[in-house]
Amino acid sequence: MSTTVEFYKVSFFEEPEPDEQGNTIAISDCFKKLLIGNHSFQDSYDRDLYKFQSIDEKYVCGVFRKVRTGEPIKVGKACTDGWDVAMSDDEGKFETNHLVYIPNKCIVAYIRNHHGNHYKRLEDCLNKAFGVQVELSPLLTKGTLETLLSNKSVTKLQANIPVKPDLIPEYGDNWSTEAIQALSKSGADTVRIETNINLRTRMPGSISNPLLAIRNFLNLGATSAKVEVINIDGEKDWIDLIADKIEYTFKDYKYSKETLPDKSVYEKIIKAYLDRLDEINEAY
Repeated sequence: MSTTVEFYKVSFFEEPEPDEQGNTIAISDCFKKLLIGNHSFQDSYDRDLYKFQSIDEKYVCGVFRKVRTGEPIKVGKACTDGWDVAMSDDEGKFETNHLVYIPNKCIVAYIRNHHGNHYKRLEDCLNKAFGVQVELSPLLTKGTLETLLSNKSVTKLQANIPVKPDLIPEYGDNWSTEAIQALSKSGADTVRIETNINLRTRMPGSISNPLLAIRNFLNLGATSAKVEVINIDGEKDWIDLIADKIEYTFKDYKYSKETLPDKSVYEKIIKAYLDRLDEINEAY
């Protein structure tokens, strides 16, 4: 099993007010708060931002954990009854994601752990720790960004989105958030959304609203997301937004199976970032 490092651009949802001294608040200032102490949160699980540290005087590194309390852990060997691990009510199994914040790019490099925390959960807990609202958006390749932002217009959106009410941003600013909120009440596990964009509007060819919807689809954890675009010559093409995310995969490192010191994991994440740096620089 391989291990994937995902990259997310961190930005303010709304520009925050200056601090008490009148200084402008930067994203990096928020992450420096994590170096001061640990932060705990409680929703359907206990979670924490734990043991953040600075590496090489520029990277902010730490772990984001989910604690599976109330779930007995049985251990033993084959052909035996095994036994339950004794735990108090507030103890449980850790599901961990390691992350590294890169200040000069305002990027979070995040190890994917399907048993751990979805990156939208990280976003939610960062908001609570920072006291201001930030957004994490997947990094897309240069070709995808250029296609969407140059002489192309979005004519159709398609996305498959897991219906997880607890991952829907409370501060979502787009109709797609409202749609998922409504569908979450139906009991459905997944919803497939397809919408056509009418270019014969007061602003023909404008893609500002479709781009907002695209960002929201990705932020809602879409398992597939495609857009149909049309260029100035009237030619149509499909772009796969999931396939075009910037990621790094370790073929010989099994994050969920190998226990390494935290610093060793951070070094692997930094290596993944540096390996993708040229691609990131081209796109951003």
